Amino acid sequence: MKLTKEPVPGVKTVNEFSSGTVIVDDDMHVLLVHQIDEDRWCLPKGHIDDGETEIETAIRETEEETGLKVKKIVKPVGTIAYSFYDPVKLVNVNKKVTYYIAKCDGKIRLEPIFDKAIWCSLSDAERRITTETEREIIKKVHDSIIAGDV
Repeated sequence: MKLTKEPVPGVKTVNEFSSGTVIVDDDMHVLLVHQIDEDRWCLPKGHIDDGETEIETAIRETEEETGLKVKKIVKPVGTIAYSFYDPVKLVNVNKKVTYYIAKCDGKIRLEPIFDKAIWCSLSDAERRITTETEREIIKKVHDSIIAGDV
């Protein structure tokens, strides 16, 4: 299901909250996943379930989407916000996503909505990621690495 980029005027708007990770390996490469239905490279993330914290969601979604086990949440890296029209729910969505830098281990086993995963340098990740808001998260991860926080 491809989402339209812009909200539709006159349509009900709902707020959604998600959380995810930027998985960083020992060589300071990050893991991107390719979402089939939207044909885009992105970071693992998902909806916050009732009673769940942002960090719990980030860990759960990372493990569900990639198959990797989160060893450590290093630090929060930032929150992005964007809006779109959801043609399945017939609503506009104002979405906020908080990302955390994470260290993981294990073998990649992708959730069926993804067909590929790639470890890449931060500069390559910036080129591959489809959305400007997630590119900004990658830039913040770069700044954290330079500062010695990762």
